[in-house]
Formats: sequence, structure tokens, C-alpha cells
Amino acid sequence: MSISPAQEDADVETVFDALTEMLEDAGLSCDRDGEESVSFVLTTRWGACQAMFLWRETPACLHFSASLDLKTSPARRGPLCELVARVNEQLWLGHFDYWIEEGALLFRHTLPLLDGDLPRPADVMAVVAAALDATERFLPAFNFVVWAGQTPEQAMSSAVVETMGEA
Repeated sequence: MSISPAQEDADVETVFDALTEMLEDAGLSCDRDGEESVSFVLTTRWGACQAMFLWRETPACLHFSASLDLKTSPARRGPLCELVARVNEQLWLGHFDYWIEEGALLFRHTLPLLDGDLPRPADVMAVVAAALDATERFLPAFNFVVWAGQTPEQAMSSAVVETMGEA
């Protein structure tokens, strides 16, 4: 028994043509950055994030990332990383990463394309919507830790308010 997925060669050009069309149909202007990536701006209520899909050949997949514009001091990295872990516990699709060397906070998710199929529009848009939702929901908490010096617990309670029912 083999646990390795059967893999066919996916046509990168066809995948990115389809991906570009999906993003543009959703009103997202995008740019091809060479043969293996497509970038676009993801606009949230807190500002714009640079987003991109990258191609990985083995295994065949599309990797999505959205970079949040949030720089932190070395003293706030520990609390920020703890907050990232707390936030990720609440996400069902995608996750946040803090890259220490680059000082970058990103939302990330990967779509496998193991049978050489094109990405489905619903899958692509679900990932983009998850990034938008997570960024709008949790960016205030990240800012409270970085800029206001709050603990991760304080930041979560200050920024993440879930409403029950209707007012």
C-alpha cells in the first residue's frame, strides 16, 4: 500500500490562466509575477494586504499567502507569537504565521491539486474569503499586542467580540 498520492503533471500555465480569471471575476485585479505566481491586493476594512498564489510542482499545489503590514519590536515578538497560536486555534481554514527573520505576519493556506485538476473557483474564493475574514477579525488583536503592549489574553478579549442574536 502506498500513501503517496497519484500525481499527474499539471499545466502551470492553464492553472494560472484559470486562477487569474477567477480572481478577476471576483473583482480582484491581479498581476502575473513570472511563471509561478499571481499577486493581488486584498482590501480589508483595516487596510490593504499584499496577497499571492504561488505554484509548487511537487506535490502539485497552490499556496496562498496574504502579508499583513505589522512590524514589531523584538520585545513584542514573544507575545505576538503566543497570540498567533491562540488565534490559530479558532481558525478552520488557513492559519497565521509570524516569520521572525523577515518580521512578517502572514495568513497562509495551501490548495492541493494532486490529480492535475484546475482549482475550483469555490475553493479559491473560500481561501480568499477566509483570509479576509480572519484579517478583519484578528488584526485589531495583533495591533493591541504590538502597539498597545497588551497581553495576548487582553488583546483577544479587547478585539474579538462575538455577538449573539440580533440587536
